[in-house]
Amino acid sequence: MAAGSIELINVTKEYATGRSHKKCALDNITLTINQGEFVGLVGMNGSGKSTLARLINGLILPTAGKVFVNGIDTADRKSIIEIRRHVGMVFQNPDNQIVSPIVEEDVAFGPENLGCYADEVKERIDWALQATGMDELRHHAPYLLSGGQKQKVAIAAALSMRPDYLILDEPTSMLDPGGKYDLIENLKMLNEKYGITVMLISHHMEDVVHADRLIVLDQGQIYLEGTPREVFSSENFFSAGFKPPGIVQLVSNLRKRGHMIDENIITVQQMVEYICRL
Repeated sequence: MAAGSIELINVTKEYATGRSHKKCALDNITLTINQGEFVGLVGMNGSGKSTLARLINGLILPTAGKVFVNGIDTADRKSIIEIRRHVGMVFQNPDNQIVSPIVEEDVAFGPENLGCYADEVKERIDWALQATGMDELRHHAPYLLSGGQKQKVAIAAALSMRPDYLILDEPTSMLDPGGKYDLIENLKMLNEKYGITVMLISHHMEDVVHADRLIVLDQGQIYLEGTPREVFSSENFFSAGFKPPGIVQLVSNLRKRGHMIDENIITVQQMVEYICRL
């Protein structure tokens, strides 16, 4: 198995829904996520996105197939702590992850439980809070923070474990547009500056336009995979009922009306830059 990657090999996950009934959440998935990538994972509700995320850090085990994190089999329960050092998880509601009454204490929780010395704990807290722009709020109570700030505290807590991979499950669903923008920009910075692999799970296409690669799940299977531009322009994307980001739809409509707009534009910033060059 590749040492610097996450690998899912012929992974199926079924859940019991009754005495003799089972629901297949993931169906024979084979997927590799390399270190340093920014991957967007999208799909409708019930497509298997959250199940896939929980398989990666060993919260659940596959019914069939194998999941490897840096070559470690998640089925090896003796290695589960090591796996979770490699994979940081941030869930939809940050209130469910915050465990301490002070921001910096919450960020310290993970390293302290790893048995890190006090100096190292402090170093990790300082770095994680600076990386997420939360250093000035380190002594605040989390319940006084905005939704976006709470989400950054949850990310800082995950970063304090020094993970190779950061998996975020619908982190923008409770944020306003400004909070979403700040969070996505922060994730881009963590990926580009620190080389942290990011897997961003969302059903909002605007959240994943900056990804290196998009994976579209549908009914537990990989339906499409490619760059955001490739996925958003695919006929299969539309035929499955998905909608591209608003800016992509705008570009498409303008081109249909005869305006020679660059079809590769998929973000608002790219559109602004294009207009400024006219």
